[in-house]
Amino acid sequence: MTSQNNPRLPGRLGHPGMALRDDPRADPRMLAAMAPYGLADPQPPPPVDMHSSREALLAFCDEAETAYEAVNDVFTKDLPPVPGVSTETRTIRGVDGNDIALHVARPAVGAGPMPGILHLHGGGMVLMSATGPVYERWRTELAATGLVVAGVEFRNAGGRLGPHPFPAGLNDCASGLYWMADHAAELGISGIVVSGESGGGNLTLATVLKAKRDGRLADIAGAYAQCPFISNAYATGDPDLPSLVENDGYGLSCALMASLSRLYDPTGDHARDPSPGPCTRRWTNSRGCRRTSSP
Repeated sequence: MTSQNNPRLPGRLGHPGMALRDDPRADPRMLAAMAPYGLADPQPPPPVDMHSSREALLAFCDEAETAYEAVNDVFTKDLPPVPGVSTETRTIRGVDGNDIALHVARPAVGAGPMPGILHLHGGGMVLMSATGPVYERWRTELAATGLVVAGVEFRNAGGRLGPHPFPAGLNDCASGLYWMADHAAELGISGIVVSGESGGGNLTLATVLKAKRDGRLADIAGAYAQCPFISNAYATGDPDLPSLVENDGYGLSCALMASLSRLYDPTGDHARDPSPGPCTRRWTNSRGCRRTSSP
């Protein structure tokens, strides 16, 4: 891409060798938090690529999940508790007949109805868990503002909640949405916004698409996809998508994203279905509920 030689352009578009720590757009507070773990420095190439075997990709997911969760533990361990929030875990039956845990956080005191959030965690649809400390913290902080937040423990395509390729995770997210909508009065919610980041941003958009296909779009009051994992061009470096170059390698690389998304759609059969999101095959061509609670 010729624009990479233009120093007036941001990030690696203008400076191909730029590291996150040297990018003037980076918030110094973020860099201070990341620097002790080397996350602001250039990262080595991932040990897997889009030609790696499924076994190698799954093994990498296991290792990466452990490493990411360790960092998240460090980031959250000294945060003070969030007051005025109660939590509970409900187990619902999914559309595939499987059990799905919904981790619900809500204000401990307050009259409803309140806005509801269906939260779908990040992890590229291949790793991480709704029980991770970052996601638990996010739900409780949202709940403290007067929201009822349900985090879905959906099946992943890798890691300890895998391996379950598409559409398993999406079906779990949609099951969580439909259960929330059907139990809105019980939950004391006025509507549902579907929200998630990264892989959860992908699933946010895909859940909306699935709800429309299933005739349940009215269950959704809104959708908020944060930095969604959706380009479908991580492996190609599409020049029409300069954002793929601008921040490539800042913590995560496009090469890694292309590799991991192979686990989500291993055969490439869904490459033209917008629901899975970043399918990289483009480069090769009963409402029962069990409940446990904590105050």
